[in-house]
Amino acid sequence: MIMKRLTMMKIFHSLLLFTLLSLPGRLLAVSQPTSDSPARASHEECTARRDCWRHRRLEKLLRIQPQEPRKLEKGLLWLEKQLSDLPEPGPEPLLQKVAFDAELPRLSNVLNLHYKRLYPRFGSIHPDSGLAGGIRYWNPNFNGSFLDVQSSAALSAGGYQLYRFQFGEIIRREQDFFLYADLGYRYFPEEDFFGVGPESKEADRTDFVFEQASYDAVLGYQPNRWFGAAVRAGYLQMNTDLGKDDRFPATQELFDDSSASGLDRQPDFFRLNSGIFLDYRDVPGNPHRGGILSFSFSRFDDRGGRDFEFNRFTFDARHYIPLGSIQRVFALRFFTSFDDPDGESRVPFFLQKTLGGNEMLRGFRRFRFRDTKLLYVGGEYRWEAAPALEFAIFYEAGKVFSDFSDLDFTGLRKSFGGGVRFKTPNGVFMRIDIGHGDVEGTRAWFTFGPSF
Repeated sequence: MIMKRLTMMKIFHSLLLFTLLSLPGRLLAVSQPTSDSPARASHEECTARRDCWRHRRLEKLLRIQPQEPRKLEKGLLWLEKQLSDLPEPGPEPLLQKVAFDAELPRLSNVLNLHYKRLYPRFGSIHPDSGLAGGIRYWNPNFNGSFLDVQSSAALSAGGYQLYRFQFGEIIRREQDFFLYADLGYRYFPEEDFFGVGPESKEADRTDFVFEQASYDAVLGYQPNRWFGAAVRAGYLQMNTDLGKDDRFPATQELFDDSSASGLDRQPDFFRLNSGIFLDYRDVPGNPHRGGILSFSFSRFDDRGGRDFEFNRFTFDARHYIPLGSIQRVFALRFFTSFDDPDGESRVPFFLQKTLGGNEMLRGFRRFRFRDTKLLYVGGEYRWEAAPALEFAIFYEAGKVFSDFSDLDFTGLRKSFGGGVRFKTPNGVFMRIDIGHGDVEGTRAWFTFGPSF
């Protein structure tokens, strides 16, 4: 009995020992996938699967067809294409850069439409002119020659008129020089005048009619996009009359020749103007980096005496700094102008540089401050939310004065605000700015073209 029990215990111990020794092997066997499990697919099967997916992608690529845009999408694409500004011929960008005094305002090209050599124009002649329309004729290589012809006419709802004719070698071709005649006329029936000097009052607002006719020859040298120089010489005629705005008294009723020089006699001038610029912006009409520097000198000779003879010096510096990306730009501008009369001569009030309006000190009315000398600084933060839409906030300051001893940064008038700009890749074609001045409240501006 005892022997049987010992024999049974030995058998039990042997079975237990065998079971314990064989358990790791069984666990290992359980952990290995079977030949039917997807996890045990061979390397060759994985490679075949990748080939299969690659083949399917290639088949899909061959079946892909361009998406046919809907009617609305087609319309938006057409409008986006048309909203690119028509490139101006010849030295027009140069004339803007050096800020020629005789340069007449021009309407913006909003739609790139034309019929043969006729181009419709749309925009504003002047911030106070209201909506304006016009037409431009452009004929390069006139009648098979090397001469170009350009003319334009515009009329606004407020009665503002603008005409211009240019004839000569306007476009730079093989050579780097250009030479042409430039004739212009403008009629502005409601020009505002508040008085001369930094202490002029908003309550003294008056208006006058301003007419100007110019007959000039322009010679320029522009070897590349970054550098250019030009000289303009010609005859300048001007006239003032009673303003057409019934809301305000005429300038002649509230001021006289002592407080508004040139009110009794508007002289004719022989005018000589020269300018030079350095342009290192990435895209001249839509800059995100770089800048531009320009300097001009003008001489005005009174043809009817020596009462109104003076020199003018202007300097304009602009710089654009991308902040991390080109969609965020900090734009800076410094502008100054100095008129230096000969002896006892004076500068006519209608030729004096001004502050206020849609370009400089947007928190003040147009022509709010004027004098023989001007100083302006401004900055804008611009955020391009989309290629065609830009938001901006700005801060600016400036002043007018008559004595060089006041050339400093004290007594500046200030304004700040924000705006929305509608753009093409080549430039701003429309903007809405709201500016708040430090003493005279808030102004809103609807303008065609950039701020600077």
